[in-house]
Amino acid sequence: MPKVLFKIILLLFTIQLLGQEIDIIEQNKKFIIPKEKRFGSTYNNFENIENNFKLNDFLKVGIVKAHYLKNGNKTLVALYYKLWNTANEMGANSYTIDSVIKKIDTITVCLSFYQFNEHDFTKNNELKNKNIIYIIGDYNQFPVKRNLSINNQKLVLLPNKYLLYKTKIGDNLKINIGGVLGETKFIKVENEIETKYFSLVGFDADFDINNSVSVKFSTGRITKLESDFGNFLITIFEKQE
Repeated sequence: MPKVLFKIILLLFTIQLLGQEIDIIEQNKKFIIPKEKRFGSTYNNFENIENNFKLNDFLKVGIVKAHYLKNGNKTLVALYYKLWNTANEMGANSYTIDSVIKKIDTITVCLSFYQFNEHDFTKNNELKNKNIIYIIGDYNQFPVKRNLSINNQKLVLLPNKYLLYKTKIGDNLKINIGGVLGETKFIKVENEIETKYFSLVGFDADFDINNSVSVKFSTGRITKLESDFGNFLITIFEKQE
């Protein structure tokens, strides 16, 4: 689904981008890529850079601060999309999260933008953690706690929190939400697996590397998230012990 169509969907469901401020702190304009050259290329990406990726020889495309109002009528999905769009317009296709400042009613995230080529993306992917499962609680405008079970153990996952499970070959993970009438995910670890992120949100959106977006509605669903969006959420949220 093209970005323009997704923006229309967001507007239809009153998730306007107004009110979610993104301040450009620094910008190196020599990185700007004309929109017609970005189409179908890695310049449309928006990937998280792993902490152990060496950026010494990379110039920053820019630095931005994003402000999210917790009790506003906007969602983190819309904020992430706006960050993605802002990065691409500045000529960036990858980012680091430099700081997260949490206050009672707002979250401020500082990000640095970079321009990667295909070799850089491949190197970055090789550094990603393996065999980790994240289950992320509700992060809608009016989040609620979620009842679920992991391997038949009943749990309550609080809003804006996440659970982390480290797996190894031979492990089995059964995730259920909504009981018999809900949904169950079975994860069988037969080989080394990429880190997976699952959401328990009723309204959600999936992103992919080609910048396409799918919007989903559910009340008892377990949604697999695109890994960079999932990583963005766990950086902002706290682990539930």
